[in-house]
Amino acid sequence: MPNSRHVLPDPDGGWRIEKPDADRASAKTDTQAAAIARAREIVHNDGGGEVVIHGVDGKIRAKDTIAPGNDPYPPARLSVDAVGVANRQAGSALHRRGWLSRAGERRRPRSHLQAHGLSS
Repeated sequence: MPNSRHVLPDPDGGWRIEKPDADRASAKTDTQAAAIARAREIVHNDGGGEVVIHGVDGKIRAKDTIAPGNDPYPPARLSVDAVGVANRQAGSALHRRGWLSRAGERRRPRSHLQAHGLSS
């Protein structure tokens, strides 16, 4: 990824934030939490990208895409309006099919014959 930072344990103690192919660390902190927060800030200020978090053993523990980066699996987001429209559309479809009364109460669907007055 073009803009990324790695949060790694520092051999001298603490944690360091490195950009791939850089000669020196972008920052050093005492705690991993502070290093993660600083790495997110750096990536965000640089136009978005990915923060790769390594554990104490040096293995990758987690990855975090920072906006406006390109998350390959973004969380689904529906606006309140979209949810309301979907619910209204579903309700009207149920009403047309005879599953809802005009008052919005659920009712048993009528058969085709009952709907046309051909059966009791």
